[in-house]
Amino acid sequence: ELAARGHRVIATTESAAQADALGAEHPELMAMKLDVTDAEDVGGVVGLEPDVRVNNAGLGVMPPLTSVPLERRKAGFEVTVFGMVAMCQAAIPGMQSRGWGRMVAITSLAVRQPMAELILSNTARAGVTGFLKTVAREVAGHGITVNSDQTARADARLEVGGLEEGIVVSGEAPLLDTSSALKQTVLTQEVLESLPNRMDVWSITRVIP
Repeated sequence: ELAARGHRVIATTESAAQADALGAEHPELMAMKLDVTDAEDVGGVVGLEPDVRVNNAGLGVMPPLTSVPLERRKAGFEVTVFGMVAMCQAAIPGMQSRGWGRMVAITSLAVRQPMAELILSNTARAGVTGFLKTVAREVAGHGITVNSDQTARADARLEVGGLEEGIVVSGEAPLLDTSSALKQTVLTQEVLESLPNRMDVWSITRVIP
């Protein structure tokens, strides 16, 4: 939509193959590979002098604490936390020189309320939020704003006894994988009543196969 309005849109992907495929499907986009832990990739994108940057990079590790090697946890922090730091450090000087810039980070509800089994995300997103708030104060005088987006939506169809109802739950965790919420499921009355306010996004998606 932004490209259709005449804006230059740089769409980044994890791999070069993905960038090629995206560019072929959407020639109106400038598709590029961007590994936020790779200084060359970061420099290549920032060198295009984007005025608005949206950060959506993250690496989640779901299993319990003791079942995942520490190195795997560190890799998650490299992407989620230090990848954010690297992009900001590279992009901000250009925005400052131009006197204008917008930075948006897609974060998670885990910032406000830690979620079960998401130890890495709970910890990393809290760090990212503190970082963003600090950066926002540093760059505000240069016409640059820094914000985080924590909105999301999950669609699910619930069946309780003879009652079948389609519901839409609005939440604040855009990185939550809600694709399974599109599948049909059967909930017992006991399970339904156990959902906080019967509207908790995480609980609903957890009980859907």
